[in-house]
Amino acid sequence: MGWGNELDDKDNQYALLPLRMHTLVRKPQELTDRIWNNIKQPLISILEELKKKRLAAERVTAFKYRRNLVTVLLKDYEWRRHVAEVIPGPADVCSMDEFRTIIEDTDVDVEVCEESFKQAMDRLPQLTTEWRLAKDAELVCILNRDSNSLWHTPPPTNDRSQLELATTIFRCKVCKAPISYPRILVHSCLHAFRASLHNYGDPRFKLYQDLNDEPWNFAGDRVGIDVRGMSAAWLVVSSCGLDPATTTANEMDVLDARFECLGCYDGICGRLVMGWRVAV
Repeated sequence: MGWGNELDDKDNQYALLPLRMHTLVRKPQELTDRIWNNIKQPLISILEELKKKRLAAERVTAFKYRRNLVTVLLKDYEWRRHVAEVIPGPADVCSMDEFRTIIEDTDVDVEVCEESFKQAMDRLPQLTTEWRLAKDAELVCILNRDSNSLWHTPPPTNDRSQLELATTIFRCKVCKAPISYPRILVHSCLHAFRASLHNYGDPRFKLYQDLNDEPWNFAGDRVGIDVRGMSAAWLVVSSCGLDPATTTANEMDVLDARFECLGCYDGICGRLVMGWRVAV
């Protein structure tokens, strides 16, 4: 009758308990055609539910295996790229349509291997660029939302050049660290998995749990601006005779200015802070 997979599942015999313990099955009587016709539908309903659970479990197993493949491919990809390149994490990559369709839309009976992701991996540099543009836009929104009080004139809306400014300092709301751009895009706290954030029934919960990772700034609650850091950076840039509203972090790096920390000055030789980034 097509129920062999459910009845022969020796690895999960507990799943058959609803069938074994059913009163219609445990009744000590000869199974005639008439009796079978009377009990068939309730038992088939139980088998249908068992089949649904089996197929769901097979999908979970297949998806987990495929996601792990992507994680391995991503690590290999990172090794071959420049050390300073911004690369999205596993959850972001697995959520990209090119990868997600292979992971989730390919039938569980179809074997998926590393070669299956070749075209998606070939497109990863372009996909990463698109991802970064989207994250840059989120950061610009955060700047425009949180930093108005720090600017002498309001920053231009949706102008990503703000991200390059020496005075742009973000703050991780998880570890409270001040973080510059673009390092904020790869800060570990911003894609760490949080079980408490998700509904267990949400399909994304299993995805992120398997990867122990989440999309960058998932739920939009982990990034803000560092008010103290931005104020200090503004003073540092000004002390160099530059305009804080236009001077970029790269320009400050090229300037290679030196600053002394008066807070820890010991009265003899003082302490030289090397580089403007350390000073702020």
